[in-house]
Amino acid sequence: MKNNRARRSSTINYSIFQDLHGLAWIFLGCFTLLALASYSQNDSSWFTAGNRPIKNLAGVVGSFWSAFLFQLFGFSAFLVGVMCFLTSASIFRRVGRGDWIMACISHFLLLLMFAATLSLLGADQNYRGSWIRGGGAIGLEVASFLRRYLNEGGAILTTFFLFVLAFSLS
Repeated sequence: MKNNRARRSSTINYSIFQDLHGLAWIFLGCFTLLALASYSQNDSSWFTAGNRPIKNLAGVVGSFWSAFLFQLFGFSAFLVGVMCFLTSASIFRRVGRGDWIMACISHFLLLLMFAATLSLLGADQNYRGSWIRGGGAIGLEVASFLRRYLNEGGAILTTFFLFVLAFSLS
C-alpha cells in the first residue's frame, strides 16, 4: 500500500515537473517573439551602446536577445520562437526522450536550412529601420559553403531537400 502511494506521488511530481518545463518553453517562445517583433536598432545590445531608453517590449534582456538572434539567424530567428512552442507541445504530449531529441535535431536542421535558403535568395530586408540579413551570419556561412561546392543550383536544391526533410521529421 505504501509502495503504491510512493509510486503515485513520484509520478505526480514528475508530471508537474514536465508541465512546468512545458510552460517554461511557452514563456521562452512568447518572450522571443515579443523581443523580435519589437526590435529596435537604437536599443542597447551586444552590438550597440547607448544611454537611450529601451524601446523593446521585452526590456533590456529582450533587446540583447533579439539583436543576438537577428545577427545569428536573420529573419529565420522568428523560427526560434515557433520552435519553442513546438518543443513545448512535445513535452505536453509526453513524447519519449529519443523522440524529443530527434525533434530537437530536426528543428535545428529546419532553422539552419531556412537561414541558408534566405541567404541564397538574398532576402535582406529593412526591418524597423535596420537592414537585416535574411539568413544572418549562420545562413550566410552555410549558403557560402554550399555555393562553393555545389554552385548556385546545387545549393538551392540541397537546401530545399534538407528543409523538406527537416520539416517532415518535425
